[in-house]
Amino acid sequence: MKMSHKSTHVSTVASRVNSYRRSSRLVDAKKVHGFDTQLISLEKMVQQRQSSDQFKAVAIVGKRGVGKTTLCQVLFNKPEVQAVFLPRIWVCMSWQPTEHGDRKTTTVKRMLTCLGVDEKTIQSIIDSVPAEADRLSSLLYALHLQLTGKKYLIVLDDAIEEGDDADKKKKKGDDAIKEGDDADQKKKKGDDAIKEGDDADQKKKKGDDTDQKKKKADVFKERNKWLADLDSPITEKEKWGKCLAFGLPKGHGGTVIVTSRDENLAKVMVGEKNLLHLRPLLDPMSCASIFNDHIKDEQKLKKDLEKEFLKKCAGLPLAATMMGKIKSEEPEEKNKTGSPTSYKEELKNETELPAEQKAQPEGEDARSPKDDAKIKSEEDPEGAKPIKQLEKDPRSSIGSKDDKQIKSEELPAEAEPGPHQEGAAHNEIIEEAASGTN
Repeated sequence: MKMSHKSTHVSTVASRVNSYRRSSRLVDAKKVHGFDTQLISLEKMVQQRQSSDQFKAVAIVGKRGVGKTTLCQVLFNKPEVQAVFLPRIWVCMSWQPTEHGDRKTTTVKRMLTCLGVDEKTIQSIIDSVPAEADRLSSLLYALHLQLTGKKYLIVLDDAIEEGDDADKKKKKGDDAIKEGDDADQKKKKGDDAIKEGDDADQKKKKGDDTDQKKKKADVFKERNKWLADLDSPITEKEKWGKCLAFGLPKGHGGTVIVTSRDENLAKVMVGEKNLLHLRPLLDPMSCASIFNDHIKDEQKLKKDLEKEFLKKCAGLPLAATMMGKIKSEEPEEKNKTGSPTSYKEELKNETELPAEQKAQPEGEDARSPKDDAKIKSEEDPEGAKPIKQLEKDPRSSIGSKDDKQIKSEELPAEAEPGPHQEGAAHNEIIEEAASGTN
């Protein structure tokens, strides 16, 4: 019964990790640890511009759970930033599995909503234009009007490619590159056969690899043209709906911060020189502090276990947070003496094999020294004189309990699960949180 409750609890938390998440600008700065250096770097990147009215776009890239969103939240809510930028809007670009429609239109609608434009006005803009492409142009034009003349700050959190259409275009683009390169591959094989080992061939191969990478980069950029080059201004020859950049006025000091797990997409949006790579935390104290912020005082992680905990959460703040939430929400387990199971024992047991996989001794070998002491005390009542035969063979059949009866008393059928079983469940959550798969 107790195991069933545990399994349900851990599964609920695991599903929460994988569920759709709509991020927000809210954050408790007191519970943010380990980002001091990265925050300074991000501020410098935002401030580095030739003039105060120059448009600036930067991107934070890193694996899931490394803290991209949290870093942006801290900067977004700093009093110094609030004093410089107005308006400040936070736009989550995550796409819910149940959502349908055009992602481009949805993104612009979210931006207008964050700027205070009501739903009726947005819908009237959409209804006034029959063609879908023209609707996007009208919405981007409305966004441009809302931001014109303002020193705005926009966070585009969790930027991703444009869905299934992008996947189809990607496949077509890759096929086109592959077909176009077949002749080059045949030619290359012929050249290698004729000039094997020649330095010229090595240089040619490097050149071919460079060309191949360039072709792939061009195809990727074409596939994500709508999100590309956020610093591009609108011109008379361009259509409003062609690029998101056209809805972002230039020349008033506007700034856009992008977070994404896709480094290639981030490069396309802001340029390679404007990337901030976020790595997993290396400070054991920071990860331990994140964990301790989500549990009770009596459950806090001891200092001698901080390094071991850092390895468990792989330096990912999200993993440390989820471990803390799981620990705080589960019922407090107690060992046989009534005291809470220690973290040292828990972390140790997480790496051990489950009890059912360990080899179980049979017969007399299954008894522990405590069992032997118990048997001996029953065989030798207090005050009784020692019997030489029993001293020579304490496991004699004289006055002893049946082995099976002793084993059944010491090992009841429904034994309470050990901490290692819960630790294995923890590892599943950590692996899900740390896979690349904010």
